Amino acid sequence: MYIKLKQLQLIILISAVLISCDERDSKDLNDIDTQKIDWIHHTDSLLMPFWMMDEALGNPPGNFPTNRYSDGRVIDPDNFDFSIIMPQAAPFVLGPTDSLRRDFVRIKSRQVYAYCIGYHLTGNEDYLIRAKQGLNFLIDNDTYVNGSVVTFWQDGKAMPGIYQRNTQDLAYGLLGLTVYYYLTRDPEILKIILKVKRNVWKLYFDESELVGNSKLMLWVKQDFENDSSNQKIILAPLDMLNAHLLLMTASVPDSLLEEYLNNVKDMAYSLKENFYSEKYNIFWGDLNNRYVSETHSDFGHSIKSFWMLYTAARFTGDDVLKNFAERGAKKLLSTAFIKEKGSWASQYVDSSLAMDKGIFAWVFAELNQMCATLSLGDNSLYTDYLVYTYPYWEEKMIDYKYKETYWGRDAKDEVIDVGFKVGFHRSGFHSLEHALIGYLSTSHYYNDEINLYYAFNKLSKPEANRIKPYYYNAKIENTTESNFKNDLFKNLIKTKVTFENIE
Repeated sequence: MYIKLKQLQLIILISAVLISCDERDSKDLNDIDTQKIDWIHHTDSLLMPFWMMDEALGNPPGNFPTNRYSDGRVIDPDNFDFSIIMPQAAPFVLGPTDSLRRDFVRIKSRQVYAYCIGYHLTGNEDYLIRAKQGLNFLIDNDTYVNGSVVTFWQDGKAMPGIYQRNTQDLAYGLLGLTVYYYLTRDPEILKIILKVKRNVWKLYFDESELVGNSKLMLWVKQDFENDSSNQKIILAPLDMLNAHLLLMTASVPDSLLEEYLNNVKDMAYSLKENFYSEKYNIFWGDLNNRYVSETHSDFGHSIKSFWMLYTAARFTGDDVLKNFAERGAKKLLSTAFIKEKGSWASQYVDSSLAMDKGIFAWVFAELNQMCATLSLGDNSLYTDYLVYTYPYWEEKMIDYKYKETYWGRDAKDEVIDVGFKVGFHRSGFHSLEHALIGYLSTSHYYNDEINLYYAFNKLSKPEANRIKPYYYNAKIENTTESNFKNDLFKNLIKTKVTFENIE
């Protein structure tokens, strides 16, 4: 299902329900250090409680609900509270397809990611248990059969047809498997990922036609509802890199490294050569609608594109691509930064280059994450931007009453609330990835120890050079192994890795 997010964004920013900040816990706010964020506390106390409440865990455990209200309650489509959600947003969020009755794999997969990163940062075994339950549910319910990924179930039926599944949903369907493999190097999980990846690559890339100087990753092979085979959408190459290819490239054994590096290079150049606008220093969201205010032509997708290209260039040793991505990202960060607020703008409103100063949390997170990545080699980016934007995130983006993040803030700095916190494409992916990158960059800036937890398979533990802190390189200072308490992980070994000199 392809929904015009820009239209949703404009409606939300105009019509947002405003929630008073007085609802937040004043004690938590008073504890905020305006310079240094405690990202472990942030993860354990401000994010994960939303994902560990009973309503989040699913029935049976692992069958995570794909639509939840802002307070965490599961949405019952037969008794949906339309007084909570703004009527203007309902057609875009719910659509004409009764989407509340659709059980989306992308949401479940993103929730698996959230539990994995929660464990990765804290070592809390309970988080990994929930991740494994989620993966078991997806695998046991034939999500990954026929070299594809089910997009959603409706009335027990896997939908849509294999050739009608868009590449963004295929990529995010692999996200949970990918991050679990990164933590465990489980060979059975790798088999599933490889089968899907190779089939998707063949159907959606190898069989596509040249556009400009390179091929495009197709959006769909066959039309389905709002998804058309004529669409040329940035999400196809971008989310394939973001949700799957790059983290797998950082994790796979040497025998698969060349295959993944070739895939990464192809996707990176397809993204750069077809979607980048030198005039505006953004990436077009849709090649058929090249306007600065069009769907996905925003600072969030653009800075994420620079981040993915920068990471791809580092993996492949491509200095030309690396310099391109670094220059473009620094220019965009400078454009988007609102120093007086300690915040970021979200996009250009139109070709006048006036800026929309309201922002969704996911866009804010992407801007922070690229800035944080560059700060590992240049501390001035931390002092110029992150000392302002990290505290803003901690103070303004967190829902201190119900936990997790709000949708965002409008131009007047008021909370955006569309009536639900989980649904559409929104789950725990962006907030937990932001916490991880925040932890790595803050630890680097303050010269603190970096401790991350893995759960390596006892029969396929990686070589030291394949153990990385996410997308980055670092020296392993120390490794500590212990057994898990839960029999679910009897084949895994809990591994605490202490890194230094991250870059």
